[in-house]
Amino acid sequence: MVRKTHQGRPGYKVFPDDWGERLAPAANQTHTAVCEIRAPETRGAFNPTLGTYTTVAGTLRYQGACRVQRRSADQLGIVTEQALPSVGYLVSIDHAANTVEVHDRVTITDSSDPQLIGQVLAVATVYLGSLRAARDLYCTDDLST
Repeated sequence: MVRKTHQGRPGYKVFPDDWGERLAPAANQTHTAVCEIRAPETRGAFNPTLGTYTTVAGTLRYQGACRVQRRSADQLGIVTEQALPSVGYLVSIDHAANTVEVHDRVTITDSSDPQLIGQVLAVATVYLGSLRAARDLYCTDDLST
């Protein structure tokens, strides 16, 4: 059986090439929080007086408006052989942000939800797509701290 696909008006694309860019301003209006996204911290020089290593902040990848939504029910994540509860979040950022990578850290710096401020999330997936109005990230609680 041949499945009929709808192409829209003959000679015209259903979605124009700049669809994402044109829709991005409307999507950005739904961004009601502010976040900072950095690469993971690295270990710096050893301090013999304190007996510890310094930490070096990761490279800043994005700073600006975002939207944070809880995406999944509590799950158990394994950290050092111990099951700890973890929650998934969808974090949407500006359409043009294209330097975010898996394992980066999202820190919520301002939000209408005061309990969200200061929350650190780990980027688990950077969603890709040819038709998108925002950059979507699937994040989880940062269980490394």
